[in-house]
Amino acid sequence: QYVIEFKKSDSDETAASWQLLFYLKKLKDVGILRKGKLLFGENKKSLKKSLDIELTPQKEAQLLRIYDEINALCALSMPPNIELALPKCKKCSYFSYCFI
Repeated sequence: QYVIEFKKSDSDETAASWQLLFYLKKLKDVGILRKGKLLFGENKKSLKKSLDIELTPQKEAQLLRIYDEINALCALSMPPNIELALPKCKKCSYFSYCFI
């Protein structure tokens, strides 16, 4: 009934929500309709909180716009310049893609 995504931290709920929405869209594309649940905690035994996520028509339309933006970035001959490094950037697993 649910696709469950477990995160250690709720520091970026928005990104985690879009990640789960992406999974739900991919499943929908092959005929599997599900809802999502985000679980946050240091481990599965001590959950801090959970969020229910649903792929609504509005979120699906916004997800398609995000796809278009990603495709436009991929089509560039050079990546855009980095404008600002946020404090959370140093902890990001993609740090090396942006700054190194």
